[in-house]
Amino acid sequence: MIVASLDLFVFWTLQCACPVETWRKQTGPAVRRWLATVGEFEALFFAGRYAYEHPADVFRNFADTHTL
Repeated sequence: MIVASLDLFVFWTLQCACPVETWRKQTGPAVRRWLATVGEFEALFFAGRYAYEHPADVFRNFADTHTL
């Protein structure tokens, strides 16, 4: 309650919101690519980790070409 009343005079919320909004405008479009890259890295990491921990299990080979 005290911090909320001080915010009326110090404008902490506004001081924090302005830099965040500027950062969002500058880097916002790249966030989807960052998340996609991190997701792909995580999937490959855990697939490799599973293959290492379970060498007797069958592990699929991934290929870039599509065959019908």
